[in-house]
Amino acid sequence: MLRIFISLLFFILSLSSRGQKDKIKVLEDTIYSLNNNQKYESSIQILNNIISDPKKSNEEKYFANLFMSYTHKRLFNYDKVFKCLNEAEKFGQLTDQKENYISNIRCQKALANFDINKYETADSIMAILAKNDYKYLNEEYVSKINMQEAYLLYLDKKYKEAEEKYNSALILLARSSPCDLPMIYAKQMDLYYKMGKMKELQSAMESSIAIADSCKILKYKLYTFEVYGNIAIDNKGLSPLMGKIDSIRQLYNREEKLNAIKEIEKEFQDNLNAEKIKNKNRQIILLSIILLGLLGAVFGLYYFMQKVRNQRNIITHQNAVNEQLISLISHDIREPLLNTTLLLKSIKSEEPGMKEAVIEIGKHVKSVSSLLQNILLIKKVDKSHLNDISLIKPIIQKIINEKESYCKQKNIAIIDESSSNTELNASPDLLTVIIRNLIDNAIKFSDPNSKIEIKSLPSGIIIQDFGVGIDNNNLKQIMKDPVDSSFGTIGEKGNGMGLYLLNQLTQQSNIRILIDSIKGKGTTVSIVSK
Repeated sequence: MLRIFISLLFFILSLSSRGQKDKIKVLEDTIYSLNNNQKYESSIQILNNIISDPKKSNEEKYFANLFMSYTHKRLFNYDKVFKCLNEAEKFGQLTDQKENYISNIRCQKALANFDINKYETADSIMAILAKNDYKYLNEEYVSKINMQEAYLLYLDKKYKEAEEKYNSALILLARSSPCDLPMIYAKQMDLYYKMGKMKELQSAMESSIAIADSCKILKYKLYTFEVYGNIAIDNKGLSPLMGKIDSIRQLYNREEKLNAIKEIEKEFQDNLNAEKIKNKNRQIILLSIILLGLLGAVFGLYYFMQKVRNQRNIITHQNAVNEQLISLISHDIREPLLNTTLLLKSIKSEEPGMKEAVIEIGKHVKSVSSLLQNILLIKKVDKSHLNDISLIKPIIQKIINEKESYCKQKNIAIIDESSSNTELNASPDLLTVIIRNLIDNAIKFSDPNSKIEIKSLPSGIIIQDFGVGIDNNNLKQIMKDPVDSSFGTIGEKGNGMGLYLLNQLTQQSNIRILIDSIKGKGTTVSIVSK
């Protein structure tokens, strides 16, 4: 029965993945067809809509930027090409196919640099791809890289080797992307001219033009005639061909298309700005309603957790029900909380009182978010693996990276001197929850322009800040029960439950948390084995 369930699960996941790939393929074919018919404005509009849609995945935005670079390449607008490729790389790094997408972006950058005669830059990128044996590149892009390598051999006057490389690239490209064959045929024309093979030159030109016409790619036809025209000028015999090249240039009308695209992009941005202004007042009202609902939900959740704490000895079945209810309530809060955060970020107002109101609402939302994150993270911890042995260093480094923007806000340096061999008898999930909360507290109660030190102990680590510290009364109570929330050194709002929740969680594990603090001088927290 379990085997059938697992097989069904894999089948469903494969269908989902296949559906995503089908959507990308349809988009690629649509953009390719529009570009072939010189409808570049339509391509730009479709891709802009995807890039600006917050509901689209990182993978979809990766491909939208990639296809946008193809469109600008048709127009020889290489500044935009590189900008689009950089954006695509940014979104590609956020997917689970990071290495694959980065490798393909390197390939595209090599091709683009090659197009604008930056051969050294292109060659350095190609060297990286060759070193990795063209890993993740399909036949189409391997053939195009081979084409570039052949051209560099041609420039080095290694004509025979260049011819062999071009021929191998033609075989790969004919299988994978036959409409791009004029790229290679046009370069072969230069090679055959230098080798004195005029019959082969003529054949390459005819093949290039035939494919460009068949695939309706005007750029390739123009490129072929320009190469032939340069050969004609050098040979001082076929200059009438230049009139034909001029007529194709007029048909292509590059500048007119570029200006049309700029107008579309400007109109697109103007519409976005107008929509933001139109919705600003509605957003403020909606934010207030959502915030009131969230605060009510949080108080309800707090009351519920108090009830759970006072009923620890109830039967196992009731405990399971309580956990389920906490999970449901937490997840119901999370969606409106995320929507509130997005709405806050979109509001830009200099009206008297509005800016302060947005900042104040943001503080409350951040406090609610922190509490919700604690609850969900604790719920996520697998109780059956609480006492697995874990290395601490990678967990610390991950959390420091997460807190980088918070540290920059207060100009606080986190100095990690922990040993890479330090271990604790606790699962990575449990340690992540604990260390994240402790570092967050250390930043919150540290003065701006200060530091936080993390060091190893024989049986764990210490996290030491030099901030406001904790008075003795609160220090005795802080791990036993929720306490009144305290504001951070720049007014950060808390919920008073972080350390209490951590202590509850460690009761079931083989580690413990020790706190030592002096009011006004800072706090040292130790995580050690029991």
